[in-house]
Amino acid sequence: MNIRKLSIVLTFIPLLTFAQYDTEAEVIDFLAGSAYKDWSFERLEPNMGTGPCENGKKLRTYYTDKKVTIKSCVNAEWKEDKYTYSLYKKNKYDWRITFKDDDNDDSDPEDGKTYKLVMTNRPSDQPVEQEQKLRTIRDGKVVVELDIVLLHYIDD
Repeated sequence: MNIRKLSIVLTFIPLLTFAQYDTEAEVIDFLAGSAYKDWSFERLEPNMGTGPCENGKKLRTYYTDKKVTIKSCVNAEWKEDKYTYSLYKKNKYDWRITFKDDDNDDSDPEDGKTYKLVMTNRPSDQPVEQEQKLRTIRDGKVVVELDIVLLHYIDD
């Protein structure tokens, strides 16, 4: 690795702070704040989740009562699925999150799925306040290439 590449890597290291939470309450606060938080794959638009939409857009809203709503735009209309999430701590730095379908829809691919939850805080001068990665677990092993990355933006 040459000096230029090394300096670029070292420049970006302080931009992310991996959050380490000891209790379930701290993780819920990260996910839902004092009542709820919206998370998306991209910057939220005004009234996102209502009215006409662009196919492929998604929005997750986590609540403090361990509920989560996932809205997906399908055929220019919002489809809403509701889940209960549970958390458990695998070790000192490793949290898992599991989603259970509240609608009891047998065809729901998210139902019963467990992910490794990677939580990151951003510096206060960034438009993205926090990032969560839902890292796929397959055959008991974490599969890094299949992350679902969700962003929580600072309110404008």
